[in-house]
Amino acid sequence: MKLDNEQQWLPPICETASGDERRVGVEIEYAGVDASEASRLLLSHFGGSAEALSRAEFMFRDTRLGDFKLELDANAVKQLAGLHEKVASPEAAPGTVEGLADSVGELAMDLVTQAAEQLVPWEIVSPPIPVSKLHQLTPLVSDLRQAGALGTRHALRYAFGVHLNPELPALDAATIVRYLRAYFVLYDWIAAQEQVDT
Repeated sequence: MKLDNEQQWLPPICETASGDERRVGVEIEYAGVDASEASRLLLSHFGGSAEALSRAEFMFRDTRLGDFKLELDANAVKQLAGLHEKVASPEAAPGTVEGLADSVGELAMDLVTQAAEQLVPWEIVSPPIPVSKLHQLTPLVSDLRQAGALGTRHALRYAFGVHLNPELPALDAATIVRYLRAYFVLYDWIAAQEQVDT
């Protein structure tokens, strides 16, 4: 489904029970665009500053919409990359045992990251975005596609998704039951529309 204008993004109820604007967290999984290009796109669209937590995890702070995260969506790779960052010694002199160990570690992490990128997606995790600003993600998605981002249908081994995590308008039992009922009633239609791989 293509949403052409801002109004089409808005739910029927745009405020929470407390009167605040509802928000939506978004997770976009893809392959084919490396972290440096995705980082460039995020910063060009939303501003802010980038911080590399490891080669598999990046934070984008103080953007127009809040703090984003970009990560290789595999906990084992993120943990290994984080461990490598902790033990790497940037002051190790070339030609020393420590320098050789760092070089081997860097090469090993490059290989692990490249292998992981063939099997697991990169994931952009948004901050909670006000529903009235959700449409601002559309240009980022378009630019990711233009840069070569691939989705589930590009390879049998890919099982990616876009996850929308909306804030409910109220948290009383009746509202929660209505949302669950709507999900269960619509699930088969959603799966057929989106041709979900099962």
